[in-house]
Amino acid sequence: FNRLPKYPFIICTKCKVRCCAGKAKTYLRRKHNYINARQQAKVIKAVERLKGIVQN
Repeated sequence: FNRLPKYPFIICTKCKVRCCAGKAKTYLRRKHNYINARQQAKVIKAVERLKGIVQN
C-alpha cells in the first residue's frame, strides 16, 4: 500500500484501489490471496503505524 499525504486512505500498489486501513487485512485476503500470510502480516503492521489514515 501507498499513502498520498493529501488523502486519508491507503492505496493498493498492485491494483490502484483505495482502502481504509481497518479494511486492509480483509482486502489483502480477498483480492491478493497469492501474497503469503507472513508478508500480509508485515504489510498490516506497517499500515497500522501510519497516522492520519481513515480506519473504517
